[in-house]
Amino acid sequence: MIQQPSSDLAVEIIKEALASDDQQFVFESPMYKGQPIHRKAMADALRGTKHEKNKDKTKTAGLCELLGLKPFTPHDLRRTAATLAGDLGFDDAWIAKCLDHDPSK
Repeated sequence: MIQQPSSDLAVEIIKEALASDDQQFVFESPMYKGQPIHRKAMADALRGTKHEKNKDKTKTAGLCELLGLKPFTPHDLRRTAATLAGDLGFDDAWIAKCLDHDPSK
């Protein structure tokens, strides 16, 4: 297990995200009380809903479009972090551990 101390900003964000004392997850689903946000929520926020085929669903721009950024995915951030760590000279085994990769594969 990797333990990483949280920055003051991270602690502030977590405290703000906790809406009540009985909240089980820091980032709770806005649709399903008591459940975590969906694992693809960040990707959906970046991409938006303009691509949705469901005609009844609201079509909105994603954060990338709103900020004028070239589209990217959360997984792109993982790859970038791994590349930067490698460029800084960190050992591949440590990088794999941080990415929670199975060392036997």
